[in-house]
Amino acid sequence: MYWLYAFYGRLACSALGMLVVAGFPQDEPVSAFYFAIIMLSTVLSSFMSTVQFVSISAFMTSIADPLIGGTYMTVSKLLHI
Repeated sequence: MYWLYAFYGRLACSALGMLVVAGFPQDEPVSAFYFAIIMLSTVLSSFMSTVQFVSISAFMTSIADPLIGGTYMTVSKLLHI
């Protein structure tokens, strides 16, 4: 459930990222406000990715053998699942 909510959040962050790129100032220097929007977009996307990783790791831990549960978490992080 949390993974799905974070997925929707990542989709929203992707749309925000497209708007940020489309609004790049052509002839004027980058303002502090524009830079803050870039940072906010990056932090939100990273947060959503972390939520997805934690939720998929919790799922893997609940279904995997306790002896190899960490292996599933490592593989899922390496494969960016």
